[in-house]
Amino acid sequence: MIRVVLDYQLTNSNAGQSRHWSNHHRQNKIAIAAVQAVESQRVAFDRPVAIRVVRVIGKRGRSYDPDSILRGVAAKCLIDAFVSCGWLVDDSAKFVLQVVGDQVKSTDGVHRTIVEFHDKPACFAE
Repeated sequence: MIRVVLDYQLTNSNAGQSRHWSNHHRQNKIAIAAVQAVESQRVAFDRPVAIRVVRVIGKRGRSYDPDSILRGVAAKCLIDAFVSCGWLVDDSAKFVLQVVGDQVKSTDGVHRTIVEFHDKPACFAE
């Protein structure tokens, strides 16, 4: 498992997907800058991976409903940024087996995002 901590706030608004293209473009630039900031940790995955995206809730942040953690343009832009920066070959099902969202409270009050790359998809209890 590869774990990366990003200075990136995962929001769940869909404003960038349904409105003017500039919102999506701005969020894309923010995500790419966050991934470029951890360039020294880069691993170029040439095999399929499962991705766990953890929203770290900072000061005054509120928990989202579990089904809204990956909703919106911010999560999509983050995965796209890993493709643009050479971590992933592509974000298709051939290279991304699964994307799972989670959220935890920050211990220091700072909003951030943790991304974990796993070799196998998460197992769920029956």
